[in-house]
Amino acid sequence: MRAATFLLLLALAACARPAPAPESFRLAGAPIASTTRGEPQALAGEWQVAAAYPGPGPGAGQPVRVSFGPSGGMALGWQGGGWQLTPAGPGRWEGPEGPLWLLWADESFRIAVLGTPDGSFGFILTRPAVAGRGDLLTAAREMLDFNGYDLTRLPG
Repeated sequence: MRAATFLLLLALAACARPAPAPESFRLAGAPIASTTRGEPQALAGEWQVAAAYPGPGPGAGQPVRVSFGPSGGMALGWQGGGWQLTPAGPGRWEGPEGPLWLLWADESFRIAVLGTPDGSFGFILTRPAVAGRGDLLTAAREMLDFNGYDLTRLPG
């Protein structure tokens, strides 16, 4: 009986493996920082996803609506999904998928880069009128690279 119990416990222990860590699109240990420039409300309005790492966020080409509540909470909404995020510091929010940071935005908030410290996802948002601005898209990609993201894995 003891042997059967031991084998049963051993089998149960083997099944209780921790969940695998989410895939990361960032170099492990690479520094990352959120921007503190500008007011968060400058992100409010209509955006288009110019490029996105695969993951729980909006995919490339999707329109995204960003809004802010009176307490500073941010809402991101897109076709078939959305997040409610609470402020966690300048350029940082917490949401259902974990922390989301504003890594960079140009001076006029025409383009923005959002990502996670663990590198599980990230995306480049552009205002609809910015579609043809290759210089801004190049700068956004450089900011992902600067924050440790692997650009070879960025579709879109």
